[in-house]
Amino acid sequence: MFIKLQKCTWVTEREEIQTPTSELLLRKAIIANAMWAEGLSAGVVEQREAFEFMLGKPPIGVEHFDLDRPFRVYAKKADGRMATQGVSTCGLVAERILELSGVGWPWRDQPYSIGTAISRSIGWATRRRVWSSKGMPKPGDLCVIGNDLDVHAFVVIANSGSVVVSIDGGQIDGRKPPGVKCTGLQRIAKCARRWMSSGKQMLLGGKVYKGFVDIGLISKYLLLYNKANVPKGWNTDG
Repeated sequence: MFIKLQKCTWVTEREEIQTPTSELLLRKAIIANAMWAEGLSAGVVEQREAFEFMLGKPPIGVEHFDLDRPFRVYAKKADGRMATQGVSTCGLVAERILELSGVGWPWRDQPYSIGTAISRSIGWATRRRVWSSKGMPKPGDLCVIGNDLDVHAFVVIANSGSVVVSIDGGQIDGRKPPGVKCTGLQRIAKCARRWMSSGKQMLLGGKVYKGFVDIGLISKYLLLYNKANVPKGWNTDG
């Protein structure tokens, strides 16, 4: 696969490889794909195709994800029931990063059902015994924090023991590129969150720590595709 972002400051060539079966190389491939996606914005015309690529197939009946409005959750004035505007991309981006690296999600070639990205990842991982709610996630793991409508997923790229660094979808782009009528569209960005304890609960970035999809266990149980797709040079240091 070759993806070229016209009029951007960088062009990255990608290649198809046999999916790494060792935990170390699988984690390296995931980190490389996460860092490749960093900075992509739905509001930048030249990056829209690559941004949509990171989300996969849109829901049935629509050609594209609703990316031209900021994502928000709000209460309807008429009945007070919760509704959403736009689409939350954090779970979709995290899934895609792992999928590109060879993790065998069974649904990624299917149209998306709104609101399922994080729950389906947790459910799949739990059923296959690769979900952990204890200990700290390692680089390459898909981590989940928060509760209910405030839940968030991301891919860890570094963990110092006190701070977790990650690549996150669903971030806000404060810029207003030409042709965009509003600010606050979605972006993939690097984030850093600090560990804290609150009673018996662990907090990460001020949100309840839910757990993570353990790439070490995925590698152990070989829940993988035969092929992966990575940026060229992903393993230049051996």
